[in-house]
Amino acid sequence: SMTSLSIEILEQPTRYHRFRYEKEVSGGKLGGLLYGRSEKSCVRVRVSNIDPLMQKSVTVIGGTVSPDLYPHPFFMVGDDCRSGTFQLKKDTDSLGGKTEFEISLEKVSLVCVLLRPPDKLQEAVNRRLAINFNPFNKDLTSMSSMYTARNLKPLRLAFQIFVTDYNDVTAPTSAAVYSEEIYDYKQEPRLGLYDLHPSSSEVPGTHDIWFYFDAPLSHTDCSQFSVHLVEDHNEHDNEAFLEAELRVKMAKKHLIVAEKPDLTELWQSANERLKCQVVIADKKNNIKDSRSFIVENPRPVKLGVYADEVLDDDLLGFLYDTNHQPEAKRLRESDRVDPQTSHVVAQLQQPSQPQSQPPVAQASAYPALDAFNLAAHHQLPGASGGSN
Repeated sequence: SMTSLSIEILEQPTRYHRFRYEKEVSGGKLGGLLYGRSEKSCVRVRVSNIDPLMQKSVTVIGGTVSPDLYPHPFFMVGDDCRSGTFQLKKDTDSLGGKTEFEISLEKVSLVCVLLRPPDKLQEAVNRRLAINFNPFNKDLTSMSSMYTARNLKPLRLAFQIFVTDYNDVTAPTSAAVYSEEIYDYKQEPRLGLYDLHPSSSEVPGTHDIWFYFDAPLSHTDCSQFSVHLVEDHNEHDNEAFLEAELRVKMAKKHLIVAEKPDLTELWQSANERLKCQVVIADKKNNIKDSRSFIVENPRPVKLGVYADEVLDDDLLGFLYDTNHQPEAKRLRESDRVDPQTSHVVAQLQQPSQPQSQPPVAQASAYPALDAFNLAAHHQLPGASGGSN
């Protein structure tokens, strides 16, 4: 029954990955995670044909191997990782009679080894050999001189099943599988995006984003480009994920223009700003590029100061005074304050031109709260000093 066990990779690792340095994963940090090949996924493995009558537990061990399946000095850290490998043990009686289970490597990083000083690489190779994880039974006599700076990448992941019987004897099985190759992220062909404008936006409203390319695009067919706004991975593990498609409006030799949609319906975050990536893909040539992009969720009413002097004490005192409910109520009813005493505007939109008349103030439903923000920000440009 040992040989009937099988293991397969359901989700391959990403083709291009930035391997982390040891210092990035020190102290329990993970640096950047290894993702699966499809969007927003992780590596997934399935073990099947388990025999609970003969097998007390099944252990899956995963580690790095070279493209030709020799043990490899890069190592894995993260959930369920020990000694540089991924190790997950399942007691067969926990499977409830099922003969298969799936594993997701949700929080695992791949760590590279330093090449200087020269003995660092040798040390890493020795450490890898000491783990004794050689799922494809390679002859290891030449291992000590096998790796150089030039052939450490690409690499693969390999997974092998070990079984423990009811006499508590653990043995490797021939059930092993290796992944497709994982290349260094610098080798990924890119579109050559060098700038985009603007690089941030608010949730409501639509507007154009201009993408500039340093190398000429190989074609200008709008239908063969796609642009997506995607929330950065695992910034909030359990929250809904923001993703939106931008309509490509124009493609020229060095320029693509796409329209950012209104995100109000898609917005799930309690945060006021979300770090995202704008990913632009050339579907014809299967290459893409990306840039970071900030999406801000403005409060419905923002107080701005358009005076050319600092607020007078009376007004600030009034705004701070939470007992001024009749005043606040009167303000809400009339929505205006004598422009001679107030230079505060509650604006729903940034005015497109500097205003010539003294602005009219609109009270918010939270005067004291807005005053607090106002006081914190009354050093806005034009708010202090200046001449008439």
